[in-house]
Amino acid sequence: SGRIILTAVVNPDGRSPDRNLNNNTREITISFESVPSLHIHFVPITYTLNSQTQQANANSDNDTVDWLARAYPVARVRSTMHATSQAYKGTMADLCSGAGWDKINNTVAALRKSSKGSGYWFGLVPTAYQQTCKGSFVDGMAQGIPATVASGSAYVGDSMGVLAGHELGHDL
Repeated sequence: SGRIILTAVVNPDGRSPDRNLNNNTREITISFESVPSLHIHFVPITYTLNSQTQQANANSDNDTVDWLARAYPVARVRSTMHATSQAYKGTMADLCSGAGWDKINNTVAALRKSSKGSGYWFGLVPTAYQQTCKGSFVDGMAQGIPATVASGSAYVGDSMGVLAGHELGHDL
């Protein structure tokens, strides 16, 4: 927060022909507002596919925080990771079509409520289900507009940040 004064001067040396040198300066005061931090609590989601437990990519939370800090107009992005993963017991077809995302968001919301959590909570879902989808698939969903819970496929790099930023944008 604070204020700065910006001054622009055209033809400061008066070297260019100018009929009126008195209108070559413009000054404006800019006031900045304090902005809050954004806190995201990540919840790892697991499921079983082909007899193997699937887990979210370990870098997905850091990639999300990095992207959000660059893209969102916030002072900083803070994050925490839930100590235990939550099991998704629905079908892969429901994840592909979107119905499973409501189940995941409801699980994350219940966890947020029971732990008296604050901030925004985000379920990180392993991407392996996508190989079972025929054609297009859903890769994330916010619980509502506005809301405090969303979830998405646990990609890496900026792809993760873009997805999480989109879903958290619905929440916000």
